[in-house]
Amino acid sequence: AESLDEDLVELGNWLASVVRFRKVVDDYDTTSHTPEALLRLTESYLALGIPDEAQKSAAVLGHNYSGTKWYKRAYELMQKHPVS
Repeated sequence: AESLDEDLVELGNWLASVVRFRKVVDDYDTTSHTPEALLRLTESYLALGIPDEAQKSAAVLGHNYSGTKWYKRAYELMQKHPVS
């Protein structure tokens, strides 16, 4: 981003994403959208610089939805951004 305002908007968008996808996972955990929501949480946490939370979301995805394209994408993301 080119300005502090743009940085704050981007940060706000990532935070809003976390809230939205967390709600899907917490409130609608049996929906077919849950695996994608877990991937989006993984992406959002990485963008916010919270790799530990990203890893947790990816781990839940792997445990419950290991055969999905969503898990494959999350796994690839976590390989690129390993938690130290």
